[in-house]
Amino acid sequence: MRYLSVSIVEFLDDYQPGIVACEFKDAGGEVHRIEDKVPIFTLEMLNRDSKYPGPGTAACELLSISTDKDGRNLVEITFERPDGLEATSGQVTFVVLESQLNTSCGEN
Repeated sequence: MRYLSVSIVEFLDDYQPGIVACEFKDAGGEVHRIEDKVPIFTLEMLNRDSKYPGPGTAACELLSISTDKDGRNLVEITFERPDGLEATSGQVTFVVLESQLNTSCGEN
């Protein structure tokens, strides 16, 4: 299992345990947004009064590894497994920089 570093940017809803919005950039620089329950992204107890943005991680599955023409290590990931996440656009598969991935939750 891998974890993508994300930025928790907004508290959306008090529904227990709280819903937050997270953002990350793909390898091309495009910003993507994911929304789900607080514990999906962090062990911190977040609420409306918490300081944003803050660090978080999103569990993902590694699909492939490659190197681009600039020598950057790229990874194709999916959020479908393990947590069934998707971006607000509906996209579930992304190409990100390998340096954006961690092997443990909360390691930013």
